[in-house]
Amino acid sequence: MWSITLEKYIRSLQQAKFRKKYNKFTAEGNKICKEFVINKSLNIEYLIATKKWLEKNKLLVSDLPYKVVETTEKNIAKVSSFKNASNVLMVLEMMDDAIDMAHIKKDSAIFLDDVQDPGNVGNIIRIAAWFGFAAVIRSIGSADFYNPKVVQSSMGTLTRVALHSSDIDTLSETEINIYGADTSGEDVYALDKLTPGILVIGNEGKGMQERTKKKLSKTLRIPSYGKVESLNAAVACGILCAEMKVQR
Repeated sequence: MWSITLEKYIRSLQQAKFRKKYNKFTAEGNKICKEFVINKSLNIEYLIATKKWLEKNKLLVSDLPYKVVETTEKNIAKVSSFKNASNVLMVLEMMDDAIDMAHIKKDSAIFLDDVQDPGNVGNIIRIAAWFGFAAVIRSIGSADFYNPKVVQSSMGTLTRVALHSSDIDTLSETEINIYGADTSGEDVYALDKLTPGILVIGNEGKGMQERTKKKLSKTLRIPSYGKVESLNAAVACGILCAEMKVQR
């Protein structure tokens, strides 16, 4: 049942400190919520939707073991993280997957070195899932994996790759190649082979940290054929992920 207490609880999850406190996050929108229901990889605390949505998706929610709350579009708008609220919202339990180095050595991973834009982080998770990467690992200075904008831009792929928080020092202790994206690196198209490894994507404005650069096995550059200074972090990540899969 909808209540003021539930409303305050859901709104609190827009803030990282409360997501951490309760170990919960929110997801909004028809496609994303359906993905999480079908996937069944996350524990769902609440599914909150309008009567119309619940009737349309009766079979989907008929046997759900968690709480289904029927409410109005107006109430969902009150707790939505977005300007244009959806007619369905979920509260789910966060996960922090352990790093499986054997899996990373086989299928590679992405390390976010203070990537702060939630849209970029969400898109990079989606890219990692598309190319079958084992994990996305974030530095403490990167956007929270469960920030509402990250969840939204990842389009339900949060459960398709392992998500973990770590630092470059810990990762460099493993016997695996670490590649960094930088304009001063080697032309990625001129290389013969890239063995699976960890691809580092740096901060949108500052690039990789100096201490990160010292840990790299190789620095990769995407050559420019036009008069453009730089690429969006997620776009650059997508190009390099494709090359890492081709050059094996």
